[in-house]
Amino acid sequence: KYEYCLAEGAAASVVIVHGFTEFMRKYHEAAGYFLNQGYNVFMYDQRGHGMSGRETSDLRLTHINNFDDYVKDLRFFIDNVVEPASDAPIFLFSHSMGGAVVLLYLQLYGNEIGKAVLSSPLICPRMHGLSRSALMKIVEHDARLYGWDAAFRHASYFNPNPSFEKSSDCSEARFLMNLNHRRSDIHYQNSASTNGWMRETLSLYDRIMKDRRTEEIPTEILLITAGKDRVVRIHPQTA
Repeated sequence: KYEYCLAEGAAASVVIVHGFTEFMRKYHEAAGYFLNQGYNVFMYDQRGHGMSGRETSDLRLTHINNFDDYVKDLRFFIDNVVEPASDAPIFLFSHSMGGAVVLLYLQLYGNEIGKAVLSSPLICPRMHGLSRSALMKIVEHDARLYGWDAAFRHASYFNPNPSFEKSSDCSEARFLMNLNHRRSDIHYQNSASTNGWMRETLSLYDRIMKDRRTEEIPTEILLITAGKDRVVRIHPQTA
């Protein structure tokens, strides 16, 4: 599923690429800001999120067979929705998992993107004391027993009554708005990752940090890092 709004005489087209377990409705406020500043805005629910297609019948889970599928989806969206609607320059605005998708996309098509914003890109998740190799062995072990599309053993499911005080959201109003969206429809309630999603995510560090194509990206990038991020590691963002 996707949405877009066009501004008269737009300076650029901003494509919003959301994060893990997010959905485009969460970004309606941000879309309004971009539109009021004279930018076209394009949004879509990434595969396995919101109202888009799933690769597992359990709507509580977020699963992907290959992280490159996210990149291919972004390419398809730009080719078939963004470019036919406007010939304005294309900018990418991304968060968390969306930031990893955008970095991989820029490795391939950076010369076609004018600017990109990476908000807390998911180059490497926090692993709470485990090494990447140890966590990968756990994931592979569990996948042999239960399957790649089974829930990761430490995955957490949607909590309809979370505490705002323990959340990382910047304001109570935004926290409640997103929570109300999630409560209203089961398609917005996926919170748990699968073994397959974890395998693909744990592989991102090598693909992004050790691939020289990242160093050669020609796109102008604004990197935004959250100092108290509890989900992704900060060091790889600033290395």
